[in-house]
Amino acid sequence: MRRLLLACTASALAFSFVGLTSASASNGASTHYTAAGPFTPGTTASCSGNRIVSNGAGVKDVETCVISGNLAGYVAGTYKSDPSLHATYGGCVGVAVGIIPFLVPLLGGPLTCWFSDFDGAGATRWTLTFADNGTSPDTWTLSLVAYYNQL
Repeated sequence: MRRLLLACTASALAFSFVGLTSASASNGASTHYTAAGPFTPGTTASCSGNRIVSNGAGVKDVETCVISGNLAGYVAGTYKSDPSLHATYGGCVGVAVGIIPFLVPLLGGPLTCWFSDFDGAGATRWTLTFADNGTSPDTWTLSLVAYYNQL
């Protein structure tokens, strides 16, 4: 999956995308999407999410991904962007960054940022939760909520 960037370097990877839109006059609009592709080296992710545009409350993605492949070193937990951290170079400049410690040795850098699987927008705030599914072959679930153009 190309939207998780580490070490503040950009990457362009293949993605599939499907959108279906439903709207509500009082609450805004929700668009369903799917994405699939590489996540970390040796892994792939299959994702399903919703882009939610709320009247007066901004834009957010709520997404769930199943990650498979070489998941050695993954650590279950919830990780959030940190407003006190700022990238000064690479693909994470100008967007929210945080640190996901177990991913640092996998991709070689301390800072992580998130770009939407819906439209590529850089998140201004995000929360990623990784959970081991306890399956064989090994799979993990990534649950995320990301906000755009919000502090």
